[in-house]
Amino acid sequence: MISVIIPTITGREDSFAAVCAAYLERTPDVQIVSVKDYPSWPAGCNAARRDAKGDVLHFGADDLEPVTGWAEAALGCLERGEIPAAQVWDYLQSGPCANEAQDGPAGSITEFSRVPTLTREMAERIGTWPEFHYFSDNWIADKARSLGYVIRVTAGYSFIHHWHQVGRLDTGDWVGQYKPLYNLEREKLGLAPV
Repeated sequence: MISVIIPTITGREDSFAAVCAAYLERTPDVQIVSVKDYPSWPAGCNAARRDAKGDVLHFGADDLEPVTGWAEAALGCLERGEIPAAQVWDYLQSGPCANEAQDGPAGSITEFSRVPTLTREMAERIGTWPEFHYFSDNWIADKARSLGYVIRVTAGYSFIHHWHQVGRLDTGDWVGQYKPLYNLEREKLGLAPV
């Protein structure tokens, strides 16, 4: 079973319902686990994962729609002992994916997975995530790589980001605010600051 963990917030009920419907339609043997109104996405993920029953834990978002075949692609990558990195399109699946310039084309080894999917064993080895708004997915990848896992852009592990505006952190210097916290966590892993 795949446990799909989706933290959500007040004001995104329609988006959350549409994303859950897409997961239920496009994912064999799935459990949806959600929490609402946690202070950050990683805080919600840390809380919700306690109720996850699956052998695979997928950490999604309430405005991130899975494309048909996402689960099969992720499982194939995990079976090879690697962590899948998603191909993400903005609003509709057309042309190259939005993150290809940063992460590389399918098959590339990349720095982090924007949509983490882990086996239960990987998740337990990585442990609880730092609960700051930005860079949590980067930290997950840093910790995974420190444990010897490879992160690979995986064809078919694809999502459409609908960029719901309620609760968006797109204004202000969030990178500047959270990068020092991220670097403190990197230091704990023996990694240089970025």
